[in-house]
Amino acid sequence: MKLRCHLPWLALIWLCAIGAMPLSGAAAPLGKPAAQSPAATSAPASEAAASVPLAQSLDQVIETLQNDRQRAALVGQLRAVRDGLAASAPAAAAAASEAEAEAGGLVGALAEAVEQVDDRLGKDQGPWRYWNWRLRFAGEEWQQALTDRGRGSALASAQLFAAVLAGWAVGGWLLHELARRVRGRLMRPVDRVQLPTVPSWTDVAIFMLRRVGPWAIAFGVAIWIVRALALHLVPAGVAALTLAYALVAGAVLSAVSQTLFAVFGTAHRRRAVHDLHHHSRTMLFAIGSLAALGDAATNARVVAALGINLSAVTANLSNIAAALLMAWFCLRFRRQIGHLIANRPLAFRQAHPAVTDVLRLAGGTWHLPVLAVVFASVVGTLLAAGHADDYLGRTILTVALLVAALALTVVTGRSPQATQHGPRQRWQRRSAYLARFGRFAVALVRLAIWLGFLELASRVWGNSLLHLMHSTELGRRFADAVFGALAAVLLSWLFWLVIDTAITQALAPGHGRGQPPSMRARTILPLLRNAVFVALLVMALIAVLANLGVNVTPLIAGAGVVGLAIGFGAQTLVQDLITGLFIVIEDSIAIGDVVELPDHSGTVEGMTIRTIKLRDGKGALHVLPYSQIKAIKNLSRGHAFAVFNIGLRYDSDLDRAMALIREAGDEIAQDIRFAHRLLSGLDILGLDRFDPSGPVVLAQFKTLPLAQFEITRAFNATLKQKFDAAGIRMASPYMTLQLDGGGAADVKPLIEGGAGTA
Repeated sequence: MKLRCHLPWLALIWLCAIGAMPLSGAAAPLGKPAAQSPAATSAPASEAAASVPLAQSLDQVIETLQNDRQRAALVGQLRAVRDGLAASAPAAAAAASEAEAEAGGLVGALAEAVEQVDDRLGKDQGPWRYWNWRLRFAGEEWQQALTDRGRGSALASAQLFAAVLAGWAVGGWLLHELARRVRGRLMRPVDRVQLPTVPSWTDVAIFMLRRVGPWAIAFGVAIWIVRALALHLVPAGVAALTLAYALVAGAVLSAVSQTLFAVFGTAHRRRAVHDLHHHSRTMLFAIGSLAALGDAATNARVVAALGINLSAVTANLSNIAAALLMAWFCLRFRRQIGHLIANRPLAFRQAHPAVTDVLRLAGGTWHLPVLAVVFASVVGTLLAAGHADDYLGRTILTVALLVAALALTVVTGRSPQATQHGPRQRWQRRSAYLARFGRFAVALVRLAIWLGFLELASRVWGNSLLHLMHSTELGRRFADAVFGALAAVLLSWLFWLVIDTAITQALAPGHGRGQPPSMRARTILPLLRNAVFVALLVMALIAVLANLGVNVTPLIAGAGVVGLAIGFGAQTLVQDLITGLFIVIEDSIAIGDVVELPDHSGTVEGMTIRTIKLRDGKGALHVLPYSQIKAIKNLSRGHAFAVFNIGLRYDSDLDRAMALIREAGDEIAQDIRFAHRLLSGLDILGLDRFDPSGPVVLAQFKTLPLAQFEITRAFNATLKQKFDAAGIRMASPYMTLQLDGGGAADVKPLIEGGAGTA
């Protein structure tokens, strides 16, 4: 039933509701007349007249409600309207969400995800409340620790703290000086402040004793004295011992790191070890001290003496500072540590290329996992609100998965027998299609590896990308956009591999298995490859933009308008393109041809979609647009003729001369230097004409294109030698002068020279 059928009844009910409001408000108690307001008494007559239709509508509603049949019909109609509205609301909402999803794409999904995260962060004040609570109670415990829970003063606690710490420091310094003096007197002086290049166990032991021994012994003595004086129950004494322990631990870490660096100090890694020895000692000491302080602050005795909140804040701040210093250490000594990891002897690199690649990758990216752990530990400490350990554990597992994914990425596509035959030789022995598709398959496998890493990493953090993609609308939108863009890129790449490989194979030399590519193929196929590449790139870009949520229809329309404007504004360019297209299709010119144009001539070196490049006989390069080409004389197609116009004197023996011409042609045809360039022997066409200087004999060779010039020069030289040997003179210009008062006299020719011309 349509909604408009119910509109009268809805209007009636609405009128009833409106009319009931003043009636109920104006009802008077029983037995008393209703009081009339001044406004009611002063109402104009027009309002009374306007209330007549309302009264009629009310009467109609009353009649409908009193009639059982009409009342039941009205109730049924109202229920139908309610059901229709309830059914249409979800469909409309679904249609709206679907339209929004289609319009949003990846950008819309990301924006919605960021908005949801922002809403959650705005509602969840957990970390802020947690740290506010921690710091407030830590401040209270700090005041209690300073006064020893009311049993002493802050000054006394400070004096006790300084006394214990100073006693440890003075004791350590005295032991260090005593050991130095004893060793200087009893043994030969040997400097063990720095380890040698290849340290022995004795060198390491002496180095550790000099760097750590005095301070560790002094720390043990300090613990004994504090316990003997029962100061280990006082917060100031516990704090002093904790700080001394942290400093000793920092010295231990620095000494151990220096020892490890010295182990790698051979060959050309010596410079990296030298930098680490001289510039990382203080930083490693600070990192070790802060990390040990954070660990000691969580000890049960320290917590009992200082308080839970003060110990927790101290541990967290120490761990954050140690993590930040560790990040700075990674960035500062990234190249040195990477050099120690990746550098291996030549024999090892040749015997284990896959391991070498993994080590090279580890040396170049070792700092990234460490920085990830540092970042996660700091963020987890600040935001996890008491769950930093769980956050850090998950982060370490994620980093382990990342390292595994990187290792698999390097190993994928690598042959274990890479050293027996170089990679280039192996790929050259395979089919070109197999080589290109092999790289495409390796790319797909690596993509699958990283998708698997993302899924496993999400599971580590208590989620699943697959579950989100199937169970949530946002996940489906995100997955559709990402996989759509990936599919567009991969399909475009696959089509390009097929087409590019086919064109490359067609342009490659035959290697004895076929004819080399023709000039037409060398001209058309590169242009076709460029056109296909541009088309695939544009289609892939449009598909990616569409999946990102960008409305590409205005872009395409705008591109069409811009193209139309360019077409009208650059008619010469369009003429160049069209003329060049027909020249290429008709194969009038190809790369390597020798052509003569109306104003230029030379060898074609290159052709684009708009211009042609000619190299003339002097080496100059001419770049001509196709629109300037009105006529083409191509000297490189089919065959050519080497034409000879041989002039003789009138007194020469014509038969003897023609015999010598034939002999010269036979010699040229039998010469191995010219025989492969001739398509036929010398064709003597006969006596062609009579010139003033003598008769002209016409002859020709049919040659390969561009070979006529070389054949002409060789034939002219051979014929001149034979004519000179036989005493036959070629025609030369001469004059007959008529003198006044005398007879005709032959005059010596004014110009001497051979008459053989081509």
